Amino acid sequence: MRIQSDFGCDLCNQQSDAYHALAHFTTDFPPGENGKVFMAIPLGKGQFDLAVDQAIVGRVKLHHTDLSHLRLLSSDPLFAAEFGRSYAETAFHALSEMISKYTIAADPVYISNDQRGINWFEAQMERFGKLQAHFYKQILP
Repeated sequence: MRIQSDFGCDLCNQQSDAYHALAHFTTDFPPGENGKVFMAIPLGKGQFDLAVDQAIVGRVKLHHTDLSHLRLLSSDPLFAAEFGRSYAETAFHALSEMISKYTIAADPVYISNDQRGINWFEAQMERFGKLQAHFYKQILP
């Protein structure tokens, strides 16, 4: 799920460290019988992609703004045109950052040889790559 958070943490808000971001979410939603946050991928602009147990989705939505319905659409805040860049350029660069963050986040999944997690990451990366190629074609002269 994609969320917008109001964390005052520069490391998390500047898409720096997935482990640090996960620590924030596990503090807010401690693991237990009611589920847990498995992964938190900082995307910048106060946004995170979370992998959570279905049991805590409602609790996460109570504390953070759910942006899942905007994920990878033209209305996705990560794709909002930035000063001096076209929409296509901004989306291309946002996808480049997402690919980088997902690659880092996938390392422990590959190390653990969790086939379900590996398949999910590969599907996401393929999707990001196709979108990135689409936007790249739009920014070529």
